[in-house]
Amino acid sequence: MGIGRILARRFWLPGAILAASLAASGSAAQASYSDGVAAFHNVSLEAGIRYWRKAAWQDDDFLSEMRLADIYANASDSHYYDPVEAYVWYYLAANSG
Repeated sequence: MGIGRILARRFWLPGAILAASLAASGSAAQASYSDGVAAFHNVSLEAGIRYWRKAAWQDDDFLSEMRLADIYANASDSHYYDPVEAYVWYYLAANSG
């Protein structure tokens, strides 16, 4: 059994609970920094990034913009390292509000 299957089995329940709670809240279209943190801790970094992007674009959320900038500025994670994207998020965070 591959690592992807093991991780999928391990994280499907927290992901389903998070999705159900967002759907039940009636504001599934809205996202917040704390939703991204919960998704990051309970599901995956990719899920957290999706919530932080939504919060940053829809609500001009400063914390989400900073978290995204930090993720893309981190050179030790070559999968997400993108200095241009990091600059854009830092710029948006500096001008938010």
